[in-house]
Amino acid sequence: MSFPKRLHDALNYNEQKVAKGVAHLLQASGYLCKPMELSYYQKAAALELRNSLAEKATSQTIHISLNFSPQDRQLDAAMLISIARDYMQGIGFGKQPYLVYQHQDAGHPHLHIVSTTIQKDGSRIPTHNLGKVQSSKMRVELEAKYNLVPARGRTLPEAVPSILGPQPAQCGKEETRAAIARVVNYVFRQYAFNSLPQYNAALGQYGIVADGGTKESRVHRHGGLLYRMLDAQGNKTGVPIKASLLPGKPTLKALEAKFKFAAKQKELALPMVVRKVEGALNSSTNLQQFTQALKLAGIYTLPRSAGNGSLYGITFVDNRSRTVFNGSELGKDYTAAAIQARLNHAVAIAPQHKELTENIPYQQQQHFAKHNFQEWQLKTLTHVMAEHITPMEPPPPAALTKKRHRKSKGNIHL
Repeated sequence: MSFPKRLHDALNYNEQKVAKGVAHLLQASGYLCKPMELSYYQKAAALELRNSLAEKATSQTIHISLNFSPQDRQLDAAMLISIARDYMQGIGFGKQPYLVYQHQDAGHPHLHIVSTTIQKDGSRIPTHNLGKVQSSKMRVELEAKYNLVPARGRTLPEAVPSILGPQPAQCGKEETRAAIARVVNYVFRQYAFNSLPQYNAALGQYGIVADGGTKESRVHRHGGLLYRMLDAQGNKTGVPIKASLLPGKPTLKALEAKFKFAAKQKELALPMVVRKVEGALNSSTNLQQFTQALKLAGIYTLPRSAGNGSLYGITFVDNRSRTVFNGSELGKDYTAAAIQARLNHAVAIAPQHKELTENIPYQQQQHFAKHNFQEWQLKTLTHVMAEHITPMEPPPPAALTKKRHRKSKGNIHL
């Protein structure tokens, strides 16, 4: 927990991570628009307006880091948003506008929250011993409520347990048959799927494919199945291995028998997978962001696109529940066409000004923010603005000071 002298120091830190693809805005609390619809200046404007109500306050901005154990595997977007909401409410910032960023640049899940200490009446929320008292109390409560690994006694660094089973097979790195057997044995036993394409979606993330051959091939005519390695581009490589020669004999006949027993496991996992997919859609404006958000939630995504770039199919492999779903199995809102339409809509409504301020001087940021302020007012982005909008321009920024702010006392570990 720290109190940056300037709002843009905290905001830039997170936005630069977003630009590098290692973070994304998970929630914008107090804003009327969805996170994907906000430009940099719109994110800053609500917090700047609050800060302007108490220009003489020594610390107006608060920057919080919530860190979780790598063993907290159940954390998805919806749960992280809920944890952030409960935490901010518990430390007295529940009614403040704040931005929640999920970072993916470390071996453990963690959030960064940027908010303001200035309330709508211009008074400042007391922050003395905020970390030691209210924050520590909330940490214990949240650990119990969400069944999180307790921070007290947690050893760092912790080994990051992989939600994926075996390491991907690589041609030339180990004997072909042994590599294929290692992956196939794990996926065949652990995953629930009800078609060969779904089985291949689970295998594909480990660099293996089960090949039934073309309709004209001898393999297909005899109901055979060959296992092959895949290269980095997804092309078949290496020597094919017959299914009957692998441990457990994962033949096509054995697979078809297994299809019948997938329903129950998939039924139990369905609500959680839908929630993860919905959360990823709500925070994405393109397919790359969507698949990256799902990857963080433990879901491997296999989109299939036509030559013009449009989606015609999509498969989700949830590596936590070990289940595989076609988009249509999740519901009509998650078919390839529906997802494409939602992402296209997100692009259409996204602000035009997406440039970040990594190399823009602070004074120039303020100049741009000033000229974007009127547009932001008209859109009434936040409840804060609804209460405080005036025809006046925002006040000029406070003079910069050369005095260094005291370093953070440390992050908050949940």
